[in-house]
Amino acid sequence: MLPRGFIASFGLGWWPPEHDPGAGWFRWTGAFGAAYLDLPAGGSELRLRLRSLVERRVTLTIGEQPAGDLVLAPGAWRELRLGAPPGVAGAQRVLIVPDASAPAAGAGSGGDRRRLGVACSRLEVTETAG
Repeated sequence: MLPRGFIASFGLGWWPPEHDPGAGWFRWTGAFGAAYLDLPAGGSELRLRLRSLVERRVTLTIGEQPAGDLVLAPGAWRELRLGAPPGVAGAQRVLIVPDASAPAAGAGSGGDRRRLGVACSRLEVTETAG
C-alpha cells in the first residue's frame, strides 16, 4: 500500500510527463484525465495544481460523485483544494474533465499536434479531521 496522498496510478487520458524549469513536473490531459487515489475514511481533501492554455471549464469527480466545477483562466497555475464528497473513501477514481481540448499548436507551441485539455502538476490527497 502506498502512503496516503500518493497517486496509486494514472489511468487513461494523460500525455507523458513533461518538465518545466519554473513549474517542475506536470502532465497534460487530453479530453479527460483519470487517476486513482487512496482516500482515508475519516474525510479528505483533494489538492490540485492546474493550468490551461486557453480559458477552460473543468469538472472534477471523485468516485462517481461530483467534486467541483471551475473555470481556469489561461496561463497561470491555479492551486485548488476540494473536499471529497461525504462517505467517499478507499481506492477512488479522480476524473478531471475539461470542456474541450485544443491543438497545442494553436496556442503558439510550434508543430505540437497533441490535443491538450489542462496541465496538472499536483494531484494529492490530505486527510482532514472528520
